[in-house]
Amino acid sequence: MLCSHVSAQVSLPAAKSVVINETAALAHVTTIEMERVIALLEGDPDADWEKARASDLRFKRVVLAGPDNDGLLVRATSTSDCGATGNCPVWVLHRSAGNFELVLSGLADDILLAQQKTRGLRNIMLKANESADSSGLVLFTFDGRKYAVHECYRESTGNSGSGQKSVKTIPCK
Repeated sequence: MLCSHVSAQVSLPAAKSVVINETAALAHVTTIEMERVIALLEGDPDADWEKARASDLRFKRVVLAGPDNDGLLVRATSTSDCGATGNCPVWVLHRSAGNFELVLSGLADDILLAQQKTRGLRNIMLKANESADSSGLVLFTFDGRKYAVHECYRESTGNSGSGQKSVKTIPCK
């Protein structure tokens, strides 16, 4: 018997895109918070980021657990940090006991926040452009300490010219 692997069309989990375009001043990032952010980003083993590019960071305060803005989304915007397809380093920081902790880092063109929570924090999707007509999406859930990969998808518009998007579940790398 021959078997073939067929990916069925799926729907993405409900999540809303978050624009991360505020300077530290507009996001009301204090000097002490900025020092902590810089230390966390410099210490991130998954990112090649340097303090000299701190002025190129953009921010957005968000609710991860609630009820207040206990999360800080950070995006690098320097041309030396971002790829040709627009994917830039992004970090998710969560304030716990008065101090920010790095709970997720990756490369993305878009961050989407879900209303659904896992272990007290909202689920997060990172969307990265792969080509002119496809993007990879990774759904992350909180494991109690940091975010971990939960599921992966590929979204494509295809060559039909219809503009309709196709979403398939794919193996996570």
